[in-house]
Amino acid sequence: MGISNLLPQLKSITTPTNLEAYRGKTVAVDGYCWLHRGVYSCSQELCLGQGSDKYINYFMERVDHLLTCGIIPYIVFDGGYLPMKKLKEEERRSGREKHRTAGLQHLENKNYEAARQCFVKAVDVSPYMAHRVIQSLKKRKVQYVVAPYEADAQMAYLARAGLVDAVISEDSDCLPFGCPTVLFKMDNTGHVDEIRLADLAKNKALSFVGFNDDMFLDMCILSGCDYVASIPGLGVKKSHGLLQRYGTWQKVVRALRLEGKLAITKSYEADVTQARLTFRHQRVYDPRTKTLVTLTEMAPTKNATDFLGPEISNDVAQLIAEGDLDPISMDRFPTTPVKATPPPRPAKLTPTPPVVPKPVATLVMPDANKENAFTRMLSAAGTSLIKRSAMKRKLPFSDANVSKWMYKKPTPPPMATEPAKSSRFFASKPVVRQPLAPVPAIDDNEPTPVDATPPTTAPVAPPPLSPKKLTPPRTLFDHFRFQGKV
Repeated sequence: MGISNLLPQLKSITTPTNLEAYRGKTVAVDGYCWLHRGVYSCSQELCLGQGSDKYINYFMERVDHLLTCGIIPYIVFDGGYLPMKKLKEEERRSGREKHRTAGLQHLENKNYEAARQCFVKAVDVSPYMAHRVIQSLKKRKVQYVVAPYEADAQMAYLARAGLVDAVISEDSDCLPFGCPTVLFKMDNTGHVDEIRLADLAKNKALSFVGFNDDMFLDMCILSGCDYVASIPGLGVKKSHGLLQRYGTWQKVVRALRLEGKLAITKSYEADVTQARLTFRHQRVYDPRTKTLVTLTEMAPTKNATDFLGPEISNDVAQLIAEGDLDPISMDRFPTTPVKATPPPRPAKLTPTPPVVPKPVATLVMPDANKENAFTRMLSAAGTSLIKRSAMKRKLPFSDANVSKWMYKKPTPPPMATEPAKSSRFFASKPVVRQPLAPVPAIDDNEPTPVDATPPTTAPVAPPPLSPKKLTPPRTLFDHFRFQGKV
C-alpha cells in the first residue's frame, strides 16, 4: 500500500514531534488505517461471522486521545472501488480468501496459533464496520466524511481547501496526492513523524533541487503505485536518477525501451497517463457545497473519465458522505430503531423467615454432688479454658531452640582398677600389683601371754622401678611430646 520505499528516502526531512504541537488545530485521520489495526484483536470472530465491538472500542480510544491533546479530529473513510485499482482489489480479495480457508483448516486441526495468524491476514474492513463506527462518532459529535472513492484523495482535498491543518495516515500516497503536511506512525503516547512537502528541497538521500510537483509525482508512479504495475528492477532511487537525467517520464520510458534491459508492457504509457490524472483529478466530496467535485479542476474533455471514479449524483454522494449508504453495493444500511424498554416491574415483597440463632455450645457441668475443686475451676474459666487446652503445647525456649549437643551427659572418669586404654599415641602401661605378705597362723589352744606383744613384720621394700622407655615419635604431635619428656 502506497509508494514502496519512499518514506525511508525522506528520513532526513522527517521530524519527530508530538500531537501537542497541533493543539487547537483540525487534523484529518484516515479512518480505515485505524480500523485495520482494530480488527487484529478480533480477526477470528469476524472471519467466523461472529459479532465483535473490539475494533469500535479501539477506534474510539484513538479519537479520545486526539481530543485529550486538544485536537479537532476529522475522520475520513474510504468509499467505493476505483476502476484503476480493480486488479489490485481482486488480488487482495483472493489472498484474503486463501488465508481464510487455511485458517479454517488449522482451526479444524486444533492448531490455534496458525489459525490466528491466517485469520489476521484474511480479515477485511467492510463499509458496514465503518457505519458502526460512525454511529459512535455521532454520539461524540466528531466530524467525519465518507469519501466517494479513496480517503487519500479526500484528505488531500480537505488539506488543499484549508479545512484541515494536517493529515494522519500510514499511507505514503498522501504525499503524491499533494497533502502539505502528513503525520505518520502515530503511537499511543502521541508521538508522530512529520513530513512537509515544502521541505523536499532539503532532503539529503535524494536531492529534489530542481524538481517540481509533476516530477515528484512521476517518480512515485514510475517506482510503482496502486494504479500502475511496477516495472521489475525500477525503484525509487533509479526513477529519481532517470528523471534527473531525462526530465520527463515520457523520455524515461522511451530510453528504457531502447535500452531493452527492463520488461515494459505495451500499455504502460497509457496506464501512466491515467495514473497521473487519477492522482491529480480524482473525484471527491465537497462538504461545504455537498456536491461531487474533482481534487483539482480538470479541463473539459471528450474522453471517458470513469477511471477517476464513476460519476454519481450529488444526492447519492451526500448519502455516502453521511454514512447512510453503502458506497459499494449502493444499498442503505439497515437502521434498527432503539425500542423503548418498559420500566422494570417492582419486585414482590415476600416475607422473609425469621432468623433462628444457632445454639451456642455450652459446657455441661457435672452434678453438684460430684463437684470438686477441678469442676469449680472449669466453671469459673468457662470455655476459654477449653480453647487453651485445645491449643498446641509450646516447647520451652531451651528445648525448642537449643541444639541437643548442649545437653550431653558428662562421661564418668575411668576406674582406677581399669587398665588404661591403648591408643596409637600412647603405649599401653600394665598395672603392677604388689604381692601381699603371708599372715602367720594362730593356734587357739596356745595361751596368750599377758605381756606378749604381737609380732611385727618388717616392711617390705618395693621393688626398684625400671626406667621408662621412651618410644620414638611417630606423628608431629608425638614429636613435641617426646621433646618435652627428654
